[in-house]
Amino acid sequence: MDFYTIQFDDLANFESAGIFVNNKKWKHSHRILSSFEIIVMIEGVLPIQVSNTQYRVKPNKLLIIPPSAEHFGFEFTTSDIKFIWIHFNCSKFKINDEKSLFLSNIENSSIILPNYSNKLDVQRIILMSNHLLDITQENVNSIYLNLFLNSTLHEINYQTQKILKERQLSNLYLQPVREFIRINCFEDIDLGSIATHFNYNKSYLSRKYKKVMGIGIKQQINKFRISRAEYLLSNTSLTVQEISSQIGFNDEKYFMRLFRKNTNSTPSEYRKLYSQRHFNKE
Repeated sequence: MDFYTIQFDDLANFESAGIFVNNKKWKHSHRILSSFEIIVMIEGVLPIQVSNTQYRVKPNKLLIIPPSAEHFGFEFTTSDIKFIWIHFNCSKFKINDEKSLFLSNIENSSIILPNYSNKLDVQRIILMSNHLLDITQENVNSIYLNLFLNSTLHEINYQTQKILKERQLSNLYLQPVREFIRINCFEDIDLGSIATHFNYNKSYLSRKYKKVMGIGIKQQINKFRISRAEYLLSNTSLTVQEISSQIGFNDEKYFMRLFRKNTNSTPSEYRKLYSQRHFNKE
């Protein structure tokens, strides 16, 4: 995997953004752009070739196409498709592989963006992108747009660097625990069942996980659940009760209190924040 690095002092400039939707057979047109393009997949599969590499971008995956890169659909889509696209410019950037990132020690001076990733918390990036789409519909100045764009890039950078650093952790044995929580967080799991699954002492696992991961087991479960709730509120018409049940909460009122605690808004207020969208079909 390659990474694009942008210096912290080189702010990116917002160009345009929208949501592409198509429910017919479609193939991405042949293009060579002068700007970056971020594609965040929401629904369907996008067959796209960038330079000499072919991708099948699936939901919750992120693809970033650099300036001057030839890209086109290498086959027609086979189902409904929906993705967020964002175009932006920056004066200079570099392309690095993972090894050179560590050797150059640039994590404290540059934004690091992956060319393609299926490891990021894309739901969080979708939420920030949706907010960016909302403010493009309002009469705001370019400074505000650029600042929010750069906040979104910093979120991608933060997640990317976190993943890269986790690969270097000597405590890699806790990664399977976190992955188990992520996969099973919508089920009835708790510290006891997780400790039993991995044959750990409960107290030891609780202390060690919080020390290494910086978050407790219960908080980790709720974090994954709330993240999913944010996505469902902004991208579906499910009721709050249905969402609460789907993500593992039997008590709707408890879910609403927890959601407010984590987001500073009620589920209904949160949904209203994302009422405007810019859709295109061409």
